[in-house]
Amino acid sequence: MAKGDYANACPKFEQSHKLRPGIGTLFNLADCHEKVGKLVDAYNEFQEVVERTKAALQPDRQKIAEDRVASLERRLSKLVITIPSTTMRVTVALDNVTLTPDHINVPLIVTAGEHDIRATTDRDNGEPFDTTVNLAGNGATTTVTIPVAPGAKMKRNTGLMVAGGVLLGVGILGLVGGAAVAVDGSLNGSPDETTAGGVVALVGIVSMCVGIPLLVVGAKKHPVASAQAYVIEPSPIPDIRIGAGMATATWHF
Repeated sequence: MAKGDYANACPKFEQSHKLRPGIGTLFNLADCHEKVGKLVDAYNEFQEVVERTKAALQPDRQKIAEDRVASLERRLSKLVITIPSTTMRVTVALDNVTLTPDHINVPLIVTAGEHDIRATTDRDNGEPFDTTVNLAGNGATTTVTIPVAPGAKMKRNTGLMVAGGVLLGVGILGLVGGAAVAVDGSLNGSPDETTAGGVVALVGIVSMCVGIPLLVVGAKKHPVASAQAYVIEPSPIPDIRIGAGMATATWHF
């Protein structure tokens, strides 16, 4: 640990704590886990240190552990997954890990970044709920409500797919036709024909550049209107970002 070799230090603290649990060892283990980026493990272990030092009447050590918990909270997020009352069996997985009932309707401490939530029931019509939430890691709480109404929970955006397909087709025709006209004008020594062909080809390229993203986005499945149900709850802790020549602090209200 003193040499900064945290990858080898953490397993040794874990083994030591299993052999003889102690507040000091647990604190060092939490500190080591924080240094290797296992923030959720560190948070839970510092929380346990807080409880143990409180029971042992060690206010100074308790305060240090509480400060570490508070520091980690600003780097983590809270995720609440709720399931409306239903008679159907609902299975929820967070990042491919199936959650037990005691993980539902309670704040889960998770790392910042993207997390996949998938929920299946016996009446999804082959399209279970599957969404990705991007958590800022500033202590804010994100609540995801699992839709339980019968029917498919995901669908493609047909309108975008049609628009993208049309633009892509027009773009291909414009590119091929414009290129042919430009080549013909060049061979015939007609600058006007060459210019016109080039303009048509350019329009075709622009249409393709717009149509392809629309087609890709439309083809990607997304939650139906009734399944888009996650919100960011108010947080007293701001999201502070400092960059070159600027700084911002954002609150969720």
